Amino acid sequence: LKNSVTIDANGNYLITPVLKSALASSTGPNELSMVLVKVAAIQAATSSMDVQVVSLGDTVHVKVDSSTAFDPAVGQFSSLTAGQMIELEGKFQSDGSYLAKYINQGAPDPTLRFQGVLMDSHQTGSNPVAEMVVR
Repeated sequence: LKNSVTIDANGNYLITPVLKSALASSTGPNELSMVLVKVAAIQAATSSMDVQVVSLGDTVHVKVDSSTAFDPAVGQFSSLTAGQMIELEGKFQSDGSYLAKYINQGAPDPTLRFQGVLMDSHQTGSNPVAEMVVR
């Protein structure tokens, strides 16, 4: 956090998020929660795939099983193709992979999608307002 905050010549605080990505470890419960990913490779024989997390650029291995739910727009595991954008929810496994709980159709245009931290939400007249910090 201290690397993200600086003070300009006028004494104004400037916040420029400095983030470091790292692969999750098996030391605790880690989950992917409706994360936008790009399918990099499909391994049909093992019902698994390698996906690139769009927001980080990291590639992770994801397995599916009989309890994985698929959005009707996606169909089923055999319908997925390399290069396809999807959203997935998954639970980290002890072998370093993720087990997909739900696979959803990705945003039609990923450039119109953003993620961030919700800072505040309130009503302004008849309009709901959400204030977010995004990168």
